[in-house]
Amino acid sequence: MRPATVVFANYLAIPYVAGSGEVLVFCTAIFGAGLGFLWFNTYPCAGVHGRHRRAGARAALGVVAVIVRQEVVLFIMGGVFVMETVSVILQVGSFKLRGSASSAWRPSTTTSN
Repeated sequence: MRPATVVFANYLAIPYVAGSGEVLVFCTAIFGAGLGFLWFNTYPCAGVHGRHRRAGARAALGVVAVIVRQEVVLFIMGGVFVMETVSVILQVGSFKLRGSASSAWRPSTTTSN
């Protein structure tokens, strides 16, 4: 008789990685931390999501991807972070050259008078 986790993985057509059950605890902790951040970041803002916290989230994503042997998915998802970095570089360059932020990337909540 096969373990239920193997049967469930086959049913969902996802690869079963033996010994990675503890990753669920880690992912749940990361999810809870993100949920707590969102809860306390409602108006008025009580927490700031800076560069260091985003770097920690990226590191956690990388660790989980390597543990479950899905490095290709990590490469695809990492493209989002690369595009974010490129966007910041373009915005800073635009600001330094033109003296104002590019209106195409300005948040919709920002209004100019």
